Amino acid sequence: MTAMTDSPGNNFEIEDLFERADLAAERAGLRMTRIRRHVYRLLLEADEPLSAYHIADRLDGIGSPKPATAYRALDCLEKIMRDINTTIGIWTPASNLPARNLTS
Repeated sequence: MTAMTDSPGNNFEIEDLFERADLAAERAGLRMTRIRRHVYRLLLEADEPLSAYHIADRLDGIGSPKPATAYRALDCLEKIMRDINTTIGIWTPASNLPARNLTS
């Protein structure tokens, strides 16, 4: 598994976060498509917030390199993260968790 350090003392397993996102997507009637998974990984690994234009530039042939593709993925991920926040309670606006990189 790939470990990610968000800040001193906070280690997150990326695969665990993907499992939570998969479950939340299913509950919301959505799927974590290949593009959504790639965008989510970009957000998790980013050192700073990413715009849709930055994300589109990093789609690496997975999807259309247009900002609209990134916006659709971000919109869906926002719904999934809300479900995680509601059911698990780990995503809060004031936290420094990886979701902080979800910007529009």
